[in-house]
Amino acid sequence: MDDEECSLGMRCVGAPIQDHRGIVVAALSVVAPCHRLTPAMLPVVADAVRAAAGEISRRLGHLEAPANEGR
Repeated sequence: MDDEECSLGMRCVGAPIQDHRGIVVAALSVVAPCHRLTPAMLPVVADAVRAAAGEISRRLGHLEAPANEGR
């Protein structure tokens, strides 16, 4: 998330896109003026961006690791 750190008046949420090897090959993001992407909307937009990036990753063959893997 970028909350006006790069550009005043703009907010951005993004998520990585991974290929079949688990390597990040791209990213998906949404950028909007602060008055349109309000703090209240951030969780909703972030969830949508993560879901879309996850779907693209799955179509590229990425398999999500189980939630407890690596712990």
